[in-house]
Amino acid sequence: VYGETSFDFISQMVEEINITQDDVFIDLGSGVGQVVVQVAASTRAKLCIGIEKAEVPSRYAENVNLMFRTWMKWFGKKYGEYQLIKGDFLADEHREKIMSSSIVFVNNFAFGPNVDHMLKERFAELKDGAKIVSSKSFCPLNFRITDRNLSDIGTIMYVKEMQPRSGSVSWTGYVYSISSLFVLSHFCYI
Repeated sequence: VYGETSFDFISQMVEEINITQDDVFIDLGSGVGQVVVQVAASTRAKLCIGIEKAEVPSRYAENVNLMFRTWMKWFGKKYGEYQLIKGDFLADEHREKIMSSSIVFVNNFAFGPNVDHMLKERFAELKDGAKIVSSKSFCPLNFRITDRNLSDIGTIMYVKEMQPRSGSVSWTGYVYSISSLFVLSHFCYI
């Protein structure tokens, strides 16, 4: 309904953001977990985590987990550590997982303004240099700091657009944004 993230797009994202063995990758609203297992299989990330609240995708994620492990073993392929968690990524029990992540993926195309706002509050707690890849930007490319928006996370974000390769997302004409956080400790959030 809202657009699924394709294998090709995740491959492009992995190429562009250079995931290393020091990175912890988290997918907020991970659906059936395909992004998490792809990143675990195609990078050297220390840990990949997916958190999904909805019941049906979470049940499918259990099957994806089982099939992924079975087929990777069958073909003798290695993959990194990963977790697929059923839960609300905005719950306090997941706060530490988000805060310790260096790369956050969120397909927030269908999230409303309230969820986006709560996510921005969580992102303010990320460590310096963390990257956020989102389907809908949390801060415009041409963000300008004014007296009215000093407490907005946009004041500490560097945003760039990532044009998905043709056919790599299931909806047309969509652009992902990659945001990097910097000088996080110099700002106060409301």
